[in-house]
Amino acid sequence: MDNRVLRCKIIAHMLIADGMMTADEKAFLRDCMDSLELTDEERDRVLAIDPDEDVVAEARALPEAERREVVELLVRAALADGKLSPYELQLVKDVTAALGL
Repeated sequence: MDNRVLRCKIIAHMLIADGMMTADEKAFLRDCMDSLELTDEERDRVLAIDPDEDVVAEARALPEAERREVVELLVRAALADGKLSPYELQLVKDVTAALGL
């Protein structure tokens, strides 16, 4: 999977971690997809969220600098709606550990 798409998929998984995606969170994801210049097809792949897909496992293969960028984006995504739920915090911790950071 393209690294840009993978990053956005991880963010999308974070944004639905608490069971819903607010307007601010949707805007954050849209901004990420815009900044990474995803095509319409790539955006559709990001938005076809499969909760059983292990996107973190795929991210382990990324270089360390890119894994750190993923974690930074996850933190920003978790804070996109102005609230950090306990579940989102735990997910950030879990992903950070899973990525070996």
